[in-house]
Amino acid sequence: MGRENYSKVTEPSRRTFLRAATGIGAIATAGCLGSGSETTTQPGPAAGDTVTIGVNVASSGDYAVQGKEERRGAELAVKHINEGGGWVGEDFFDGLSGDGLLGKTVDIAVRNTESDTETARSAAQDAFDTDRAVMLCGGTAGQPALAQADVAANRERIHMITGAQLDALTSGDCSQYSFREMFNSYSMAKVLRAELAERLGSDGIWFHQIHANNDWGREVQSHIQTEFANLGWNTVGTEEVMLGTQDFGPILETVNQRSPDVLFLNLPGFDAAVAIPQAKDILDDDVTIVVPRLTRRIAETAGSKIAGVLGTIPWDPVMVRFDPTPLSRTLVNAYGQEYTGADAQYDEVPTGPTHLAYSQVMQYAGAVERAGTFDADAVISELTDQSYNVGMSVEETLRSCDHQSTRPAPVVEGRILGRQRFGHYFALDTISTETVYECDTGPATDCSL
Repeated sequence: MGRENYSKVTEPSRRTFLRAATGIGAIATAGCLGSGSETTTQPGPAAGDTVTIGVNVASSGDYAVQGKEERRGAELAVKHINEGGGWVGEDFFDGLSGDGLLGKTVDIAVRNTESDTETARSAAQDAFDTDRAVMLCGGTAGQPALAQADVAANRERIHMITGAQLDALTSGDCSQYSFREMFNSYSMAKVLRAELAERLGSDGIWFHQIHANNDWGREVQSHIQTEFANLGWNTVGTEEVMLGTQDFGPILETVNQRSPDVLFLNLPGFDAAVAIPQAKDILDDDVTIVVPRLTRRIAETAGSKIAGVLGTIPWDPVMVRFDPTPLSRTLVNAYGQEYTGADAQYDEVPTGPTHLAYSQVMQYAGAVERAGTFDADAVISELTDQSYNVGMSVEETLRSCDHQSTRPAPVVEGRILGRQRFGHYFALDTISTETVYECDTGPATDCSL
């Protein structure tokens, strides 16, 4: 792909990257769309005519964009549970009737984690103790998700993890009460190994990594190092960078001198969006750039520079063309009806985090109806080892051994600027089932449930 003049490209700013998160209140309680009415104070979580689902996401901080997308997915799911539409009545969700859960109207209580671990812990406590939530949905970043899982276990209520990928959540720190739909870092590295082995082979390939100085960045770096060393690739080097780095130029100049065939940018959100254009400008054109976890916001911010960049995503509207079920198209249509015109153009189609939150609220609702009760132990029995489909082209299972979903991973490549239409920034390469591993291998061996 041709190199463009980087000086002519407007550099993304953190303000631009996070602009979608503005206007989100710290707490929005009661009502299926998080209205400003007062929190229900019930004598028990499932008492009365209403029942509350807690949504604990970032409305500010580094993960505010993903938090907004997750919030919208949860809100839309609650609306459909109460009023019908969306996946209600579809296969696996045919027990839902669109008139609430077990005869109760479902309210939603949204709290702000501020992208911070201790704030997430406090918000989770408030969701259970003040909002009387029967279930908590949320967890984009690893440590905040672990904090929420601890609180849910203490309260003996269910926690549906959304986007956090740290292995520990369904490994050494797994919980009887927490379930994860998103594939973890371990699986993501295996997916990338299979994809790049097919593209580039295993002989004479050199790779370099730049990773964030947080738990997720280091974990992904370690898994990629192991997987590609086992493949027979050679390591050029690895660099750890501070979160919020704006100038990757000196590191990229050094990387370019080492002439790798592949550069992994193990960076979250805005950091990846900043690094991609600089890498495209500095590195030779034949270097393959991989961002292990891509998002629409990264692609939108990187603009034309996203072309040819490889990575995985949780889900994307492009799945509509490859999903044998109606679920992906139904979500896209329902989301468009609910949110088109309410905000910027990118909001007209749902994102991966939206799909994760929508899926997990619907999974919980389906399990409650099958169980005939809100009792956590009974609902857990209905969540585990059940075959289901959430529009990922294959059936999945929330495994009883570690509460990790067998969700496949879409592998995508960034589209050229002329094909980035209507929020579609990625071309789908494959939907990889390399995410699945046995319960006696990988991170699952450290989970004891």
